[in-house]
Amino acid sequence: MRTNISTQQKEYQLLQEKYKKINIVNDQISGWAKRCYGKFAALTDDNSLQNVPDDIVKVFAAMEMITVGELKSLKERADDNPVEPDDAFIDFATEDFINKNIRVRPISGVTNKDETRDGRQSNVSRG
Repeated sequence: MRTNISTQQKEYQLLQEKYKKINIVNDQISGWAKRCYGKFAALTDDNSLQNVPDDIVKVFAAMEMITVGELKSLKERADDNPVEPDDAFIDFATEDFINKNIRVRPISGVTNKDETRDGRQSNVSRG
């Protein structure tokens, strides 16, 4: 009978320790979720979000609703103005950009820049 009581006490202590760890994690997640909820409320101007609910499930449900709504609106805006790959880099196609950043060697590899060398590219730069 004493071994049974001893076993029960050990199991009870293990359960108490596990319960304590679960409460710590729950407190950390609840605190984080409530801070995020407050930031969502500040960013969305939604008056219904001014009071943070005590129930963490309601907090996450509200955060899900806001996130899904914002993602849908972003997708709709992207669908309205699709960026074509050809149009994406139009800003860079200026004469100034091309002259400063695009350097093309002749097919022969001969350049007239440095008279002290033979004018051919090195074996390293040929690839």
